[in-house]
Order: sequence, then structure tokens, then C-alpha cells
Amino acid sequence: HKVYGEATAILAGDALLTDAFSLAAQAKIPAENAVFALSVLSECAGSRGMVGGQVLDMAGEGRSLSLSELELLQSLKTGALISAAAELGCIAAGGSPEQRRAVARYAQKLGRAFQIRDDMLDVTGTTEEFGKPVGSDRSREKNTFVTALGLEGSGALVEQLTEEAVSALNGFPQPDFLIWLARELASRRK
Repeated sequence: HKVYGEATAILAGDALLTDAFSLAAQAKIPAENAVFALSVLSECAGSRGMVGGQVLDMAGEGRSLSLSELELLQSLKTGALISAAAELGCIAAGGSPEQRRAVARYAQKLGRAFQIRDDMLDVTGTTEEFGKPVGSDRSREKNTFVTALGLEGSGALVEQLTEEAVSALNGFPQPDFLIWLARELASRRK
């Protein structure tokens, strides 16, 4: 938007979102799974997912949100697409409904922990480490978990959510990478 203007940025976002559906529709999986995958993607990307979460985020700027409102906002904005990615992988691999629910739980917990850690880094990180300006949440009067819970409470919640994400993988034959990923994201500095 800074280089090509807001209208072009909006169109680029529209194109990328539409391309996601095109790619999903071309997956070489059974037709029933493809339809289910498209349903998951549309729900997680649309008004009941990422787009809805972004709207709540913009509407919440400049006013105080309750913890439950903040959790809903972040579960939609950040967690929905992470959840979609995990669930789509499970669908493509032929996972059972129980496995799909488990990876969706894993991804929701992972997404929330990621966002809380992001909120923390916006307060404690440096621009060099974080890769973007720090303190932008406060200057834009955004509601964050740090605002609601403080740094210590936020850190404890990241740990709790990470362990809940790991627990969601019980019963999977080789969850080592996903466990590593959850713990790595919980302690990231970028």
C-alpha cells in the first residue's frame, strides 16, 4: 500500500485470497475431501475467520476490549488461517475427523500463543530483532494481551497454550516437528 497505493493493495489481497481457493480446488485428493477442504478454507478466511477478526481488530482500536473479546478477535484474525493450514494438511493426508479436530485445536492454541508472543515482543523487543517497529500497538491504541494481562501474565498464557497445543497431538504417530514448532514459536525473538 505504501508503494503502489491502497487500491492496488486491496486488489492484491483479493487476488491472493481468490488464488488460495483456486489452488485448493486443484488438489489431487478425493472430491469429497476437496469439497470439505474448500469449506474449511472459506470459513477460516472469510467473515467467520481472518477477515472477521481483522474487522474486530480495527473496530477495537481506541477502545478497551474485554479479555473474551480479545480472545475471539485473535482466534479469528491469527488462529483461523493457521488452523486452516493445519486442517487442510490433515484433510489432504486423509486424516480422520478426530485427527482433523485435533490439528485444528493444536493450530488454534499455537496461533493464540504466537499472537500473544507477538504482543510481548512489541513491548520488549528491538526493531532489529523483531524486524518491524516496536511499540506500534500502543501508539495505535490496539488491544493486546499484554495490555490485558501484563507481560508476566502473557508469558504464562503462552506457556499454557503451548502445552495445550502439544497435548492436542497425543495419539499422532510422529508429532516431533509440530511439538518443536510450538515450543520454538513460544520462545521466539522475531
